[in-house]
Amino acid sequence: MSRAVAGDFSDILPSIDVPTLLIWGEHDSRSPVEAGKAMHDVISGSTLKIIPGAGHVSGYEQPEAFNAAVREFIMSVGKE
Repeated sequence: MSRAVAGDFSDILPSIDVPTLLIWGEHDSRSPVEAGKAMHDVISGSTLKIIPGAGHVSGYEQPEAFNAAVREFIMSVGKE
């Protein structure tokens, strides 16, 4: 469905040159963790956070963990 709506942009992922946070639910069946790991592998310097116990809607399913991941990432940007 996402390819039909947005197309396949995987060829441009390696050109991303900004701090990037990828958040994945541990039990995401719609977009498995392997997809997140693949994106993380090609986006230089990206951060991959896997939310335990969450599926595809990790921000809804595990809001505390999701918010903590976002907060930690935001606070880390520019400190490297």
